[in-house]
Amino acid sequence: MKAALLSSWFFVTVATLWIIKPVRVATLLAHLGAIETPYVRLASVGVVGIVVALYSLVVNRVTRVQLVRLANACFATLLIVFWLISRHASPALAANRTFVWAIYILVELYAVLLVGVFWTYANDIVTTTESNRLYGIIGLGGILGGIAGGAFVDVLGDRVGTMNLLLVAAALVLCAAILGTLTESVLRPPDRRHE
Repeated sequence: MKAALLSSWFFVTVATLWIIKPVRVATLLAHLGAIETPYVRLASVGVVGIVVALYSLVVNRVTRVQLVRLANACFATLLIVFWLISRHASPALAANRTFVWAIYILVELYAVLLVGVFWTYANDIVTTTESNRLYGIIGLGGILGGIAGGAFVDVLGDRVGTMNLLLVAAALVLCAAILGTLTESVLRPPDRRHE
């Protein structure tokens, strides 16, 4: 049961990442061009570093399931806000350097934080003995999620529209929060170990 729940959750988390990655690239290339790539990547590293430092301050102040809900709710909200801006703001705003960079950085943050939240949770509830049996199955969920997310974009990306992928991703992020909550309620792991 533990492997199935965690593998499903990791599947959704990684599938979401592969759905939003093309949004990051398409937005950057369409509005600013490839010449901006090194600069936005450098900015992403700085922002990710700051956010990871803040994450390390928060992680031990909340319960496992609160961390899962908080992180996923924040990202779902941000994805919807970015979609709303891209759809309802002026085209000049949607093409603005700050907005394009923010989308790029948001995807980088997702890749680090929500994958990190998942592994923080998994490492906390999977024992050393179980890890030898379960991590391969859990990892397979992530591999299949990457395949599914990429296939979704290949098959439906043009029909859905690049920016509408943000709404698909927001729905999947909420599914990940539900899977995290379900995992906690079904498995009822002991309180977090502090070392």
